[in-house]
Amino acid sequence: MEYLQTHPPSAVRKSVPVRVFLHRRPGLRRTEELARGQQFLAAITAVWLVVQMFDVLFTIGGSYELALTVSIVWITLPLFFAAPQAFLRTGLAALMAGKGRSSVLLMVFFVASLASALLSGNILKSVGYLVATIVTLVLEYELCAYLGWYFNWALRWYSVLGTLAYLPFYMRGAIAGANWGRLSVSEADHPNHFGLVCFSILGAAFAWRNWPVRLTISSVMIAMIMAAQSRSALVSGLVTIAAFLLLELKNRKAILTAVLAAGVVCMAVLVSLEQIAGTVSSMLDLQDQYRGSAAGLSGRVDIWLAGIEIFREHPFLGVGFRLQDEALPARFQTVGTVHNGFLGTLVEVGLVGAIPLFWFMCVGVRNLWRDSNGKHPGSQLGLSYVLGYFASALVEPRLLNLANPASVIAWCFLLGSGIQHQLGRKVRPPVRARFVTRLRTPMPCRQAPATAPKDWSLILKVGQSNSRESNHNS
Repeated sequence: MEYLQTHPPSAVRKSVPVRVFLHRRPGLRRTEELARGQQFLAAITAVWLVVQMFDVLFTIGGSYELALTVSIVWITLPLFFAAPQAFLRTGLAALMAGKGRSSVLLMVFFVASLASALLSGNILKSVGYLVATIVTLVLEYELCAYLGWYFNWALRWYSVLGTLAYLPFYMRGAIAGANWGRLSVSEADHPNHFGLVCFSILGAAFAWRNWPVRLTISSVMIAMIMAAQSRSALVSGLVTIAAFLLLELKNRKAILTAVLAAGVVCMAVLVSLEQIAGTVSSMLDLQDQYRGSAAGLSGRVDIWLAGIEIFREHPFLGVGFRLQDEALPARFQTVGTVHNGFLGTLVEVGLVGAIPLFWFMCVGVRNLWRDSNGKHPGSQLGLSYVLGYFASALVEPRLLNLANPASVIAWCFLLGSGIQHQLGRKVRPPVRARFVTRLRTPMPCRQAPATAPKDWSLILKVGQSNSRESNHNS
């Protein structure tokens, strides 16, 4: 009352919000600083992916592997400055000591891969590649945990920067007399690598919410893939676009529209089947003398058969992590891999190492499918991108190729889905067993009726009548 009497009501109304704002200001400041840090790290992540686009062009001291390792590991510095107190804690805790199913599966894969490397013919090379793979996965796990939803920002910037970086090479055209007339960055860059990077940019373009931006970048990337004549990248891009559109229709509950559109497409295919078959055959070079179906898809069928034979000889632990090139027959040594990521994993680490890795991937796809709705932005992009990447892994050299932006983005989505699933789970508090004496509840009993007060006048009347009857009888 004293404050109201000495200060007008307007002064009272003005003082309350000021005190509340000063009370909440430190928390808001910390939130703004965290958001700025996430945005800055998202921009650095986009640059990191762009650097990996050109990692095949550089060597350090004549070593391509050393340049490859440096192009991946330098993201450690921005991660350290972003969160110096919790640096690598999230990644190590999740991958090495996590309680979720995903962490256990990855640990089993690492142990099996280490056993395969130690029993291989080239222990130093296999263990080195395995250590580099584990470090990269830990860094990606840490990156996904810190960025969260801002990973979509990194993909947006990467799609723009990647398009601008590859556009001069597309305008230049293919190098005369190199790479069979197919588009690539240089003679050292394989056209399939160029197409796979274009696929990663195409998928990252769908992180934008603006359809004109999505269509512009994806159209440019499809044109580059066609110029590179990379069939796997083209099929993967179409799978990603189709899956993304279907998930968009599912989220908008436009199932009837999807069914009608599918019916129209089926009718168009049946009416013009020959023209469509001819177009697909020309786009995929199925009738080509060296790359067509008659040639076994550039000799991939023969390499697959050789990989199956190697897997039969080493079914449990494989030939060693990243040593499939040394196990191939002499006539396939120039190729280097079995050109199938799933089969290559079986060849390298066997059933003991491949089954946990495949299981981890299935768990990640299931989590992405569950989260592919409006409540989890970016999850439908993650699911469609991962499906497209799996399609490319059917004919590409490696499944766990962490030196390519396409593989890095796919595994970030898989690892991110595991993080989100573990964070979304409710942790039950531990229950301690205690001996507690149980109190018996008393049985209900019938209460005795209350006694009524005595009526002394009635008692006197009864006594007088009894005395009169006794005198009369006497």
